Amino acid sequence: MSHGAPISSWCTVPVGHCTNATGARDVIGCRQGVVVRSAAIEVEGRPSRLTWCAVVAGVAGVLYAAYSIRINPLRPHVSSPRGYYAWIDQSYYLRSARVLAHFHLPSGPHDYMYGLGYPVLGAVFYDLGFKDDPFAPVNALAYGVICALTFVLAVRLWRTTFGGSAARSATLPVVGFAAVAMLTFATPLFPLVITPWNSTVVVLTVLAILILVVSERALTWPRACAIGALLGWTFATRYGDVVFAGLPVAATLLVRSGPERRRLLLGAGGVLLAIVALVAYTQYHAFGNPFLTPYHFHTRVGPGLGNDQSLGNYRLRWIPRHFLSTVITGPAHGALVGNEPMLRQFPLLVLAPFGVVALIRRAGRMRAVWVAVVVAGVLSSLFYLSFIAGGGDDLKFWNLRYWAIWYAPWAMFALLGAAAIFHRFARSQESPTRA
Repeated sequence: MSHGAPISSWCTVPVGHCTNATGARDVIGCRQGVVVRSAAIEVEGRPSRLTWCAVVAGVAGVLYAAYSIRINPLRPHVSSPRGYYAWIDQSYYLRSARVLAHFHLPSGPHDYMYGLGYPVLGAVFYDLGFKDDPFAPVNALAYGVICALTFVLAVRLWRTTFGGSAARSATLPVVGFAAVAMLTFATPLFPLVITPWNSTVVVLTVLAILILVVSERALTWPRACAIGALLGWTFATRYGDVVFAGLPVAATLLVRSGPERRRLLLGAGGVLLAIVALVAYTQYHAFGNPFLTPYHFHTRVGPGLGNDQSLGNYRLRWIPRHFLSTVITGPAHGALVGNEPMLRQFPLLVLAPFGVVALIRRAGRMRAVWVAVVVAGVLSSLFYLSFIAGGGDDLKFWNLRYWAIWYAPWAMFALLGAAAIFHRFARSQESPTRA
């Protein structure tokens, strides 16, 4: 093997039980009871080609995002001097970035209204000279990484779901690029990327977490610590999303060996707790209370609503109405221009359940992890649909960003669903011919 398959890629099993650790029947060879597990060879099955394809997807993502940001009429000094930094969220991102760029911590809610996981990236580019729009390079580079990660994860999902000859065919680059294209042009994500929203960071971290937890490679200390760092970055950016991002990680404990579980608990858990402690310190420095988040200062006008840290802004009875208006119909009053519901921007979403069924049926020992991903997406969706700003009337305020972390997995599930339906139809057409 030119690329040096690790020892874990070899296993001894009785002949006739040649399946890889995901359960897919895609073993490259089986001789005298010694199986070459294709997990390592698959990822390598022309590894240089797939690696370069992922790099191309990433570079294309950076260039397209940079181009789109450059011509975005909402940028500063295009339609108005401040552009999108005149908006509430973006103005506070910028204020936090400026404070951090001078190596100071925010000293109050006036410059600490959102998690610092996104502004700290803007601070880097602010110091590099992007004074007016420090988040433009952040989002362009982040989208490139998102595209590369999407390519990698889509290929892994395809192999797991369809295995066999399909996994070793020349279709793998096509699958990866199709997933990236679907994410870019057939979901609500891209408009959110070319405008500063902190959801961009969480999209990246969740994709990276999924790639690490479903990998067939051993969960080493560096990988476990990386998972903890990604969870911590998620928490530092959008507090609540770490709960949903953490569910697949928790499910990983069910499918890993004892030593791997210990690494995950100690390595990932330790790094995550360290970042949570750091965030708590910044909140103590700014607000005098480590348990007081910036959302305590997001006050709502209305009886019994309070601030966005209170449960008064989350009500189960709002879910059906918000689902109808946010996902299907759009706002009850007003034009749909700028208020398109999720399904209008992401019509292929209806295929995702078929892809989920096909994936889980073939996921083998990783089935628990993918079930956790699906459950996390559902719970996250219900959580934000229960939020006061989760309804169709807030589409004009870009509230589809609340679901941004799931657009990439949902796009991949939709792609798998379309392929599964096609394969089922093709087999049904072949059966009468063979008969």
